[in-house]
Amino acid sequence: MHIFDEYLNDKDLGKRERAKLWRVSIGLQAVDNLRVSNFLIETARKHIEGLISMDEVTQMIDEHYEQKRKQSRQN
Repeated sequence: MHIFDEYLNDKDLGKRERAKLWRVSIGLQAVDNLRVSNFLIETARKHIEGLISMDEVTQMIDEHYEQKRKQSRQN
């Protein structure tokens, strides 16, 4: 099963479109042999479901990586 396949036949056009966009974005990472984190996948899933906006996605990602930077400085 490919990522977000479960949304590709959803009756909600918005979910289908958001899933397609996320699949492309994640696929572009894979072209460079990069793997996305589980955090990103779960955040994307919330966005696809319509639970959070793209602005909230951006904020969550920024906060997540800022926290990781702080943790790495402490170690």
